[in-house]
Amino acid sequence: SRLARTQQDWPDAKRWIQDRAGKPQRVSRIVTGTLSSFIVEPCLPHPSDAEYYICVTWRHADTLLFTTSGGVDVGDVDAKALKLDI
Repeated sequence: SRLARTQQDWPDAKRWIQDRAGKPQRVSRIVTGTLSSFIVEPCLPHPSDAEYYICVTWRHADTLLFTTSGGVDVGDVDAKALKLDI
């Protein structure tokens, strides 16, 4: 889906957002929607055991998933994550 960017300075990130904001974007192969909100944060060097991941899902309820392992190849998040329905 190419919705995550790394190693970008602010002008590049801003340009990337302007190119996509308010326009239909395809996520995976089956979902298309319009992006209106973006999260931009600096990457700070840190050890991998200091990373935490959070996911918000709306499948059956509003659910937060939290895990200490993540990234692109996380695998089965539902099996690994702590879950909180809100």
